[in-house]
Amino acid sequence: MKTLVLFVFLLSVPAAALAQPPAPPPTQGPLVLERIENDIVLAVDYKITDVDKRTGQLVGGYGGWLVQDTILVGGGIYSLANRASDFKLTYGGLLIGWTMPPEHRFQFGARGLVGVGTATLGTDIDLVRFGGRIGADPRGRLDTRVQAAVPSRVRVRLNDDFFVFEPQLTLVTKVTRAISVHWNGGYRVTGYTSLDDRLNGVTGSVALQLGF
Repeated sequence: MKTLVLFVFLLSVPAAALAQPPAPPPTQGPLVLERIENDIVLAVDYKITDVDKRTGQLVGGYGGWLVQDTILVGGGIYSLANRASDFKLTYGGLLIGWTMPPEHRFQFGARGLVGVGTATLGTDIDLVRFGGRIGADPRGRLDTRVQAAVPSRVRVRLNDDFFVFEPQLTLVTKVTRAISVHWNGGYRVTGYTSLDDRLNGVTGSVALQLGF
């Protein structure tokens, strides 16, 4: 009899174990989804620059794609505002920038523009003019009197295209998430032009940038 009771008890243990619900899986933290901020940005830009040993004012702007408030890829164009017939400069090209730390009110970074442009600058040329005459006087004798050489200066305009590279350091002040002010300082380097280094110069600018 005892053997039968023990046998029935052993059979009931696995059945009770199977009847119990399975243990819950380990508890995991909540799933967090973060939006990647990629904005289209447009900006108006005002520059003070040195051109041909003169102070010029450049107006222009840039636009592009801002990735995670850090990397800017776009393009820009600038032109002299105080342009005279012998003092013209326009250039533009690809603009790539980088700022850190993202989503902070103040950011530091660098950017660079690589492109092409065109310029017209005035150049003074010294000429020597000779006065005089060769002919016959009233008495029929040959008159070969020649006046002294008279120097004169003529201003001409030289126009040429060029390659440009303009690196800059940047300080960004965030007004709101979509509006920021950019303070830039850099140097413009040009090449492949007959104007030599007359187009090179220091630049300082302030830009108002809008994000969409």
